[in-house]
Amino acid sequence: MAKVLLMILLGTTLSGCIVPIVESVDATVVGENPDGIWFREPSIGSGNMQEKADKHCAKYGKQAAYRGTLLQNNPYVVPVVAYNCE
Repeated sequence: MAKVLLMILLGTTLSGCIVPIVESVDATVVGENPDGIWFREPSIGSGNMQEKADKHCAKYGKQAAYRGTLLQNNPYVVPVVAYNCE
């Protein structure tokens, strides 16, 4: 019973194949203004960050440009992904 439960939690089938349970987890917006938008980096997938950034910047007649991940090397905080509105 425990093995079957573990396999379900890990997304494996009885034949040993790995199946995706979640395609991606939504990215959380941690800050935004007319100059950009910042997301908490999702643990799985992209979280549709580019799409959300495009929509956010379009409100200001601008286009989103990926600028990188901040706080990547700090073990005490979750990395933040930055997009500028240009």
